[in-house]
Amino acid sequence: MHRLLEILSLDSYRLIAFVLEYLVVFVAICADLFAGLRKAKKENKLRTSFGFRKTLDKILQYYGVLFFLSFIDILQMYLVGGLINEMGWKLFAFPIITFIGTIYICIIEYRSIKEKRDAKENDRIDEVTRLLSELIKDNKNFEAVDNLITTLRKIKDVNEE
Repeated sequence: MHRLLEILSLDSYRLIAFVLEYLVVFVAICADLFAGLRKAKKENKLRTSFGFRKTLDKILQYYGVLFFLSFIDILQMYLVGGLINEMGWKLFAFPIITFIGTIYICIIEYRSIKEKRDAKENDRIDEVTRLLSELIKDNKNFEAVDNLITTLRKIKDVNEE
């Protein structure tokens, strides 16, 4: 039993690795939340508890996966630690599976942030298309021309940022 605890003991570098992996996932989730809030604010959309519940669900799902991956990592570190002690091998027991899961979650969150930005650009393109179709239908509608010019200027300003 003492040998098992010795093999499983989380040295400072392993503990720091686990903490950093969990912290990186939390930062990625917060970045996605703030991107969503910023988008809603710019579009003057109501920010409701529904979006915050989705974020909470996301946290629970991601950390559930990370706990499972961490369990697998503890098992693999036990096996690697046993090989190090028994065979005298020079292996580095690191929570690599949790690390891979963390990278995957960060990629998902990055894509989510990017989709929010792309959706905003697509909405603006749809608005320009709608205004152009109105303009083509009735070329005497000067208000539609003015709206088109205003929208194009907004798109230009956003793209320059």
